Amino acid sequence: MEMMTAPEAARYIGVHERTLAAMRARGNGPTFTRKYLCGRGVRYCRADLDAWINAREAAA
Repeated sequence: MEMMTAPEAARYIGVHERTLAAMRARGNGPTFTRKYLCGRGVRYCRADLDAWINAREAAA
């Protein structure tokens, strides 16, 4: 399971890091976890990012 930081995930899905943070706050972004840095940062699983991208493409 490949994990990405927020900046890496933002680049991967093609949005600005602040946009990804806003989506995370609203609850409409990709699935993420905080366990890797004891709540000080988030990580995204590449498979979850791919699933989120595919779901958005299917809805369009």
